[in-house]
Amino acid sequence: MTQHIEIKVRMKVQGFARSVMAMAIGMAVCGTAVAQGAVAQKVVEKGFTISAGASYNNMDTHRDTDNTVSPGIGVGYRYNNRISVEGVYSKGSSDIKDNGGDVDLKEFRLDAFYDLTPWDGSFTPYVVAGASHFEMDADNHGAHDDTRVNAGFGVRKALTENLSLRGDLRAVRSMDYAQTESMANVALTWTFGAVAPVAAPVVAEEVIVAPVVVVLDSDNDGVIDQDDQCPSTLPGATVDATGCEVSEQAELMVNFGNDSANVNAADMPIITEMAEFLKRNQNVRISIIGYTDNTGPAAYNQKLSEKRASAIRLILVDQHGIDAARIDAAGMGEESPIANNDTAEGREQNRRVMVAAAK
Repeated sequence: MTQHIEIKVRMKVQGFARSVMAMAIGMAVCGTAVAQGAVAQKVVEKGFTISAGASYNNMDTHRDTDNTVSPGIGVGYRYNNRISVEGVYSKGSSDIKDNGGDVDLKEFRLDAFYDLTPWDGSFTPYVVAGASHFEMDADNHGAHDDTRVNAGFGVRKALTENLSLRGDLRAVRSMDYAQTESMANVALTWTFGAVAPVAAPVVAEEVIVAPVVVVLDSDNDGVIDQDDQCPSTLPGATVDATGCEVSEQAELMVNFGNDSANVNAADMPIITEMAEFLKRNQNVRISIIGYTDNTGPAAYNQKLSEKRASAIRLILVDQHGIDAARIDAAGMGEESPIANNDTAEGREQNRRVMVAAAK
């Protein structure tokens, strides 16, 4: 009779264990389907964790103890978006069936979790396995402990970036008493850390290639082909702004009296020749540069040299009708003497204006 009862009890335990495994598999399948259709959110994927929850323990009949709920706390670490570990301490109490006495239950458990899909905050199925030290202290029955292992399936879901909710069903095996039991767990888990920043998409910069402009000067006269009206001038020839060879050149030098910017009447024919040259060569510009000797302050001599250059320019413009835009005038003061300033003859040569034809 006793043997018959033991066989019947064992069959009930095995049947219950198979039911637990079937429900766990169902949860995993459903969780996977939900995860595929869920919209992912940003969550902390790595860091230390702390959990608060409870376990419902379905006790083996050999323990002669009512099923019970035990609250617990856990501390762990999430390594990445799939793997995490957790150590759990739970404590509860139950009643002894045969005499109604109390029994205190304690468990120290280490669990390892593997998420079946990468953890992104959506419904994520996982598998779990663990080992624990289980203690029972019953009234009038004394205390005993045993080592238990567990395995099961569950689903987790993020509530915020750091906070998530999980639940699982597990089959539990006592290694010391050869008993098979079941356990259901639910817990809130906080993962310390911040969401990893999302790298900004790399946008390829548009490279704007400037058009290559080829400037041609076929006859190497310094005037580009598009402006060159005489594209076949001889090498070394002096040309004007249109690229045409200047048929003649003219130079002019006018001397001045001491401390004077007045042009001598004897120099007027030379200035007239310069004017005629400019009229024949409409594209030629000239530069007029005034100089002095070294008598007197340098600042005064600078202004005097400018006055001398302006005097020649004024004659060409006012008396001979040359376009003022074609004539530059400047003073160099005492600079660039052409003779020795220590003699009267040398100083006389240095008091001058020089005019040279230019392109």
